[in-house]
Amino acid sequence: MAMLGRLSNEKNHAMLFRVAASLQALGKQVHLHVIGDGILREELIRLADQLQISNKITFYGVQT
Repeated sequence: MAMLGRLSNEKNHAMLFRVAASLQALGKQVHLHVIGDGILREELIRLADQLQISNKITFYGVQT
């Protein structure tokens, strides 16, 4: 799955991270591609660590 855009509260990236963690727990193969940057980047990286899915998420930052 891929997400493209600003990392901000109204986009609710955290919910997708939690869904990815749930799918992984069910044995599904999951990888998220997060393209973009914003105020939540560090918080989302910490959440991925807490959910033990940091190896299933690639943060690309701003792309032009």
